Amino acid sequence: MKLYRNGTNIIIAPRGGFGTRAQSVFVTHGMFVGTLTIETPDLATATRLLIEQQLAANPDFRVLRASESVTISNRPGLATVVTGPSTVSGVREVDVVFTAITSDNRLFYLIAVAPEDELPAYQATFERIIGGVSLEN
Repeated sequence: MKLYRNGTNIIIAPRGGFGTRAQSVFVTHGMFVGTLTIETPDLATATRLLIEQQLAANPDFRVLRASESVTISNRPGLATVVTGPSTVSGVREVDVVFTAITSDNRLFYLIAVAPEDELPAYQATFERIIGGVSLEN
């Protein structure tokens, strides 16, 4: 596993799971983690806006499964599944977008990324990482 900081994101990925292309960072296997300033502390609204930004940046992607309630660091959270062709490999990619509101009213996000056919191999690791997230008060 390797950690890489890119502006507001931290990327967690195995060797070969991320890189740069045309001055943009991409992840084929791994996670983006970060926080965003939001205008409203409403989790559903903030999550919808984040997903809309993702879809605008990746127009061939679609929401596969609408937001479902989850718990992240003992806080209400949402998990939304987005899918589409990888801009790097063209292989169908699955992104699971986890979100929660922090105590200072920022949107915490963790986006787990894997090729659809390899997702089962990464699922347990993704679940361990999201289960180990600790959002401080």
